[in-house]
Amino acid sequence: MAPRSKLCLIVRADLSPGLQASQAVHAAQAFQATHPALCAAWMADSNTLAILAVPDVAALQRTLERAQDAGVPHAAFRDDDLTVPLTAIALAPAAATRRICRDLDLALS
Repeated sequence: MAPRSKLCLIVRADLSPGLQASQAVHAAQAFQATHPALCAAWMADSNTLAILAVPDVAALQRTLERAQDAGVPHAAFRDDDLTVPLTAIALAPAAATRRICRDLDLALS
């Protein structure tokens, strides 16, 4: 059986658990607003999420750049109320996304 396609939400582990959760939701909403057709297809296909974490903003920026370089549809969320506003990204279900995310830890664990 093929793995279910997952929308990957990636947050910074240096944020509190509450902020990690809220920033993941913001990233999912940004993805839906930016890529409505892809979001609808993902919801119809699997509606499966992975909420993952990277250590800090530098790692999140590198992950975003890897996704951009691989052509993965994505959305980034920046919370202007925080000192370092890049807090979370969402990556579309894709083979490249699986490669980018395979070594990331689960968030909030």
